[in-house]
Amino acid sequence: MAENVLYGEEQDILRDECDCTQDSCVKAGYHYAEISVPIELKPDTALGEVVVECCGEPDIDCCERKSADCCEVTVTQKVSIKIPIYYQVVACMGDSTINCDCDTCCCP
Repeated sequence: MAENVLYGEEQDILRDECDCTQDSCVKAGYHYAEISVPIELKPDTALGEVVVECCGEPDIDCCERKSADCCEVTVTQKVSIKIPIYYQVVACMGDSTINCDCDTCCCP
């Protein structure tokens, strides 16, 4: 049955389509089925060119060891790392199936 047509109106439409008289009885049969199709989604990513840039001046810390004749220097530098990643999805459709909600199969 059409979604926006009332049952009585549908009988009138069917009567008009087949040139039936007003006294005749027109019925329409319906059967519902579920149709399914599997869709597989696969990620596809690619890494772009990584770019590293120094930010500001480095910090230098010096530590003198009392037990040895040496100094330890630690250099700390803040860096900006640009990592472009390209995202995409590939969709692969499988074979569709139908479930007619019937007790028996009549198709060859």
